[in-house]
Parts: sequence; C-alpha cells; structure tokens
Amino acid sequence: PSGTSGTSGPSGTSGTTGPFKIPEIHNPIPVDRDHIPRLIGIGASGMFNAAGTTGTATIYYPRGITAVGAPVMWNQNFTGAGVVVAVIDTGIDNHPDLANKVVVRKIYTGETTTPVHPHGTHVAGTIAANGAIRGVAYNARLGDYRVLDSSGSGSISNIVKAIYDAVADGCHVISMSLGGPTNYAPLAQAVTYAYNANVPVIVAAGNEGDNNNFTNEYSYPAMYSTTTSVGAADYNGKYTLPAPFSNSNAQVDCASQGVSVLSTALSGNYMYMSGTSMATPHVSGIAALLINRYKARNQRYTTQMIYNDILALCKDIYYLGRDNTTGRGFATFNATL
Repeated sequence: PSGTSGTSGPSGTSGTTGPFKIPEIHNPIPVDRDHIPRLIGIGASGMFNAAGTTGTATIYYPRGITAVGAPVMWNQNFTGAGVVVAVIDTGIDNHPDLANKVVVRKIYTGETTTPVHPHGTHVAGTIAANGAIRGVAYNARLGDYRVLDSSGSGSISNIVKAIYDAVADGCHVISMSLGGPTNYAPLAQAVTYAYNANVPVIVAAGNEGDNNNFTNEYSYPAMYSTTTSVGAADYNGKYTLPAPFSNSNAQVDCASQGVSVLSTALSGNYMYMSGTSMATPHVSGIAALLINRYKARNQRYTTQMIYNDILALCKDIYYLGRDNTTGRGFATFNATL
C-alpha cells in the first residue's frame, strides 16, 4: 500500500451484482476428524518434530503453519490474542476447532441456513483454528461476514458494505479470498477507507495464472495498492516454489502456502484445498500476530507499518529480488526457510 487507491487494469462502475467470487478451488480433498495426524511436538526453534522438546501434543499443525513460522511468535507469547480478523467470504460454520471464535456474524446473501460452501470455514481455520488443528493466530477471534452464497458468488455492493461494517465493528484485519476482473470505484474506496482506519486488507491475488511470471493476470481488489495481494506457493518441507496457477502482476506483494492446505470444513470435518484463497489467510494470520505484538507492547501501528513488516519477513523464492508472481517472496517468521 501507498496510502492511496492507485490501480491498474480496466475501470468500471459499481452495481448491485457483480462477477465477484472465490477463485477457483484446486483439488479439494475431504478429510475426516479421525484421520487428522496426531502427536506432533513443537521444538524451541519453532519447527516441528516427532518427539518435541516441550512434550507431545494432540494437535496437528498443517505444513503452512511450519512454513510461515508461526511458532516463532507463539514462543514469544504472541498468538493473536485480542485481535479480531474479519473473514469476508462464504460464511463460517460451527466447527469445534472454531468454537467461541466468531464475535460478530453478518449475512448479506439473504440465506438463513448455516453455510453450505466450505470456503469461508477453511479460510477461518487457517487463521484461527484451535482444536485438532491449529491456525496461524490461534487465539485470535473472527468476524464472519457472509457475502458469497452457496455457489461462491456475491454482489459487489455487499462486499463493499461488509468492508465498512468490519471496520465499524472493530475488526483489526480484513481477510478476503475473493476477486473479480473489473475495477469498481466503490470497492477501491472501501479498501482505502479500511487502510486509512489502520485495518490491513489482505486479499487473494487470484488463480488465473499461466505459470509465466512475465504475463499479467488481474483480479480486484488485489490490484489496489491499499491492499496486500497474496500469491500462492508450495513449501514441501525442503523447497518453496510458486504455484503455477497463481496470478502474476506488478501489484503482487508476497506469497504464502497455497497448495494442499489442510483446514476446517463443514460439519466438523476437514479438507485439503489449494489456491491463492488458501495462501491469503496465512498472511492474515501473520498480520494478526504482528498486531498482537504491537498491542502487547502498547505501541501504536499503522496499516503501512504492518505492510512493511510483512514484506520484511519475505524470503526470496523465485526470481532474484521482487517478481510478479511472489512479490517480495514468501512471508515467514522462520529465518531458516
């Protein structure tokens, strides 16, 4: 972000309906609770091992948690406590790993049932799950703003309203794993409003990539400079590489784990999903941990400071220096990644 809503790409006008939706989900794989791996310990370095230097645990830490180095912050008692992350998505189901997490819930789609699309619940788990699996900022709370319906689509006017509502409701971070091909002025104004209110807006770069760093694919709101645009990468325990489907353009800021991400799903179950939608909540969780640290130290912060902090955490994983697919690199607290 630069403090303004500078954009590139096509322009458009607002409307009550729009082509905004979740990016295409790649290879979703359901997992039932009984098959979640167990007995993973946490070492003093923040990496995980079978024995564990602080004893074993009945909690599974998905590899994205290892990749972003969240335990480095946990070991300093920064776990997201006191931070509320708004998830503007398909809704958050009543999952046991998300029990007592949702402090505000608003539905804009006209639906009255519990969510029937797992996308928002999956995103929420990566941010703040604390049960059989653990999210990046596992003591954070969540705002549930359901703007996308059972098909994963929603109106631009509802997305804009949810951004303003999230700021008014006191959320500290906004996480949006959604996008559309057109620049809408009211959407640009809404994310700039959040930026100026010191509420970082973390967004998915999009899944229209062609595995070519030198061609451009555009998605909004990720193209706005007042957001943090997150591409997808894959940390396999040894190497970290960009995901071939991840959008590339000059506005991509960073990358995070977006391949085979295990998180919460509907009806108390779990699911592997891939996409920039899955990378985004890792960085939203990082933002929550950074804000937790500022608050614990009684320090003031701005959106720009959080943005700068995220970029300072990035490790170069692709072309030397900044590139259009992974931005400044893979955002992680883990110095050895």
